[in-house]
Amino acid sequence: ALRMLYLTSIDYNEGWNVFQTLKILKGEPLYGSLSGFPLVLVNYPPLSFFIIGGLSFFTGSILLTGRIVAYISLLALSYLIFKIIENLTSQKTAALLGALLWLAIIGRMAGNYVGMHDPQLLANTFSLGAFYFYFKWEDTLTFQKVCVLAFFCSLAMFVKHLSITVPIALGITLLFNNRKSFWIFTLSGIMI
Repeated sequence: ALRMLYLTSIDYNEGWNVFQTLKILKGEPLYGSLSGFPLVLVNYPPLSFFIIGGLSFFTGSILLTGRIVAYISLLALSYLIFKIIENLTSQKTAALLGALLWLAIIGRMAGNYVGMHDPQLLANTFSLGAFYFYFKWEDTLTFQKVCVLAFFCSLAMFVKHLSITVPIALGITLLFNNRKSFWIFTLSGIMI
């Protein structure tokens, strides 16, 4: 967590994310023409750049803001894992173990993401938020609640395009368990 205060990039991806956010803040187009030069491809959706850019007005640093958001996302993911497991098992001990296991795994296997300015953990937070609400509302799904699920999935995909697994998993689950909710989820996701 202390490395969040480093003045230089922890990873090459941080500089790339800061550069793209700076383009947004300057009012420059994020996605350029494929026929013009310089050819700099942006393969991420824009939402994380807007979120970090907006919040950077409070810190004065895009890099620090991105790191803070990533760290808060890590903690939010731990909390969501705790709540999902608690909801499914009604056991706080199992929920705590699951959340701690998540932190241990991310710390050991992907420790470079801890406190690094990268949109992956932010996207995961929105995705897992959709899962959390689904498990919380599974027996009481309404039109509005299904739209909230689609909204969280859309936020995740507008942060990072690889966040497609949760929308697919929820879609398949709704298709087999609640056909009406499946169509609401699919159509509202398309509309968002």
